[in-house]
Amino acid sequence: MSLFRQCVFFLFVIFLPFLSSAQDYLWPTNASHYLTSSFAEYRPGHFHAGIDIKTWGREGYKVYAVRDGYIWQIRVSPFGYGKVIYQKLDTGEIALYAHLSGFMDDLQRVVKSEQKRRGRYRISKYFDARQFPVKKGDVIGYTGSTGIGYPHLHFELRDKQNRPINPFLRGYRVKDRVKPRVSALAIIPMEASSRVNGDVVPLILPMEKQMSGDIQLETTIVVSGKIGFAVQCWDQANDVSNKFSVHRLRLFIDDDLKFSVHYDRFSYAETHFIDFDRNYRLRKRGIGLFQNLFKSKHNMLHFYQPSAANAGILLAKPDGADSLKSKNVLNAGRHSFRIESLDFWGNETVIHGSFIVEHKKRLVAHFILAQDTLKVKELQDQFGTPVLHPEVLILKKSGTDWQGKFAFPKVLTASDPTERFDPFIVFPVAKKTLVKISAVDSLGVSSYPLYFVPGWQFSLSPSQTSVRIEKDFYDDYVRFEILATNGVVHTPQMIVYRREGGRKRIPLVQKDLNDFFGVYQLNPDIDGELIVDFSGYDENMAPVALRDKFSVHPIVPEVGGKLMSDDRKCEIIFEKNKVYDPLYLRMNCQDSVAGFGEPLLSKIYEFYPNDVLLKGAATLTLSYPADDSLPDKLAIYGIYGKSAGFVGNKIDTAKKIISARVGSLGAFALLRDTEPPEIYVFYPKQSAAKRIYTFRAKITDKLAGIENERAIRMFIDGTRVIAEYDPEQKTITYRNDVPLLPGKHFVKVTAVDRSGNRAGRRRSFIVQ
Repeated sequence: MSLFRQCVFFLFVIFLPFLSSAQDYLWPTNASHYLTSSFAEYRPGHFHAGIDIKTWGREGYKVYAVRDGYIWQIRVSPFGYGKVIYQKLDTGEIALYAHLSGFMDDLQRVVKSEQKRRGRYRISKYFDARQFPVKKGDVIGYTGSTGIGYPHLHFELRDKQNRPINPFLRGYRVKDRVKPRVSALAIIPMEASSRVNGDVVPLILPMEKQMSGDIQLETTIVVSGKIGFAVQCWDQANDVSNKFSVHRLRLFIDDDLKFSVHYDRFSYAETHFIDFDRNYRLRKRGIGLFQNLFKSKHNMLHFYQPSAANAGILLAKPDGADSLKSKNVLNAGRHSFRIESLDFWGNETVIHGSFIVEHKKRLVAHFILAQDTLKVKELQDQFGTPVLHPEVLILKKSGTDWQGKFAFPKVLTASDPTERFDPFIVFPVAKKTLVKISAVDSLGVSSYPLYFVPGWQFSLSPSQTSVRIEKDFYDDYVRFEILATNGVVHTPQMIVYRREGGRKRIPLVQKDLNDFFGVYQLNPDIDGELIVDFSGYDENMAPVALRDKFSVHPIVPEVGGKLMSDDRKCEIIFEKNKVYDPLYLRMNCQDSVAGFGEPLLSKIYEFYPNDVLLKGAATLTLSYPADDSLPDKLAIYGIYGKSAGFVGNKIDTAKKIISARVGSLGAFALLRDTEPPEIYVFYPKQSAAKRIYTFRAKITDKLAGIENERAIRMFIDGTRVIAEYDPEQKTITYRNDVPLLPGKHFVKVTAVDRSGNRAGRRRSFIVQ
């Protein structure tokens, strides 16, 4: 056999399964072969379980049975999938067609009959194989926009265990020669002792032009401790502007595969773990939607290799060789990384970069100031290693305006690069002259700066330097940042303690002239108020001090816990196993929010942290006054800036409380809604018409909102009809099968909101 024929035969064997699959499964609609959403995209709290097919903003395209089989189930709802068909295929799989505008005629008659029998719009009905058998290519419905979303066809394939699978695995294709795009990379410290570029804050590296193809990062990255990578990326396809999820991600360290993910199938029992797959904290803080290149211990998804807990989490050890010889332990020095983002068709974008495993150096020295000459002796890092060839910058600046610091520095270095000079002399050092010393090691890593602030005289008057402390809370530690304004602070100290005792000194690192940070490890055994004392000196050696405080209330998984406000009017309760790890709960309350338009019936109670994922819902209770005359109109609302959203209104009149279940932390308050819904009848008009088939009204509610379609009713000439509710458009629509007889008629619409406020609207009309 010739080489050419061998190649042809080999390719035929390789691609035969795909060709067979493509022939076996029909594309489900004639609307288009373009997508608006792909498999496993992020949705709040779950994965997107199928593909969305573009229908160009229109409805009514044909929907085909993709294989032989039978209609197994139909469901009709104003929410979620709207009108949906579940088809059992001859393979044992399930095909799902959602957001339909209507069904094939036989099914449509069954739906109307079932709705009439049950007296409601929302139904679900199952069939056996004999009732509605279908052949591949049969029209079974029509595209629409029912449920949630714009007009499109949502199409799913599920395996025999009812697990959603990527439809592309069954041979479906779209035109896609576009490489995925990357907009940012994150390197994340995973615990209090971890550092990325010398800090515990995630390092976000934005890409200048949302890049694709091969990307080479030149940024110097220094890490120590446990770290993880995350990437903000998406895919696109030819001829459409929609953004899709990538299909595969791979992380290589020193050309060794450390972590990979393939989005091929998942279980509905696992879909809520999406907030471990995507980085919950970065999303909640508004930084972006990043995909983790590691598997946290609570992530039960099965997309990953390796599949073990903490896969992809790297341990950077600058202090020597790894005695445990663990696969994910990285020793001191430079390491390369490579991140591959691929779509289903093999289009690929690769990020290349490197990082250095090292402790960022903190410099110490002995300063001797004599008249206008400064001697610097014993300059070394925190490990006692002498520092060769430092860079020295001086700034002559009078007063307290430091905006121009180091704008015109004077640089002093050794004349012989091999010679260590100790002591070295900085001159002249006049009054209020600042000296900054830094060093760059052999790997190109800059140290933290070391400053000398000459204390030329002691001042008995209070310092004019002001200091503020900013707190940044993470899973189990707090980052303190101390910022000085209107002056300079040096020799700072920070202590955290409880009134009952237990003082802990927090090492502070100087990032800049007036910028320090330190890290405090939280403890699940410490509950209550913690006091933070900061002290230092300004340039005149006048004391600078600040006291701050905060409270944390640990909620541990095995026990749960609760927290009550100081005014005893708000309480949140966590049952056991409602948090994944110890949750360090905090609360703040305020009387109002600027620009908030609704009258408050309580304080606004805000719970933190709101960037930590809860395992289950907590119970929130708010008290109302004993003499309140309308407690049934009260409800707990989430406060979102200047707006509010209904959360719950379970009332206990004996205890005078309103309660609700909350699945995430945030700000809440009691509000009262006494205004009924507003109803606008669009069709029919009051003027006479020959034929009237469509009846439509719009229902809006200012605050509590309409819970579902059961809260709205439509009557024609006094007889209730089963109308279709669209919660996004806030409309209710009924289409009559036969025209009304000539004469006078009326339509009436009633609605009740979640607070029990009722409204009704009647319109009379004439059929000629």
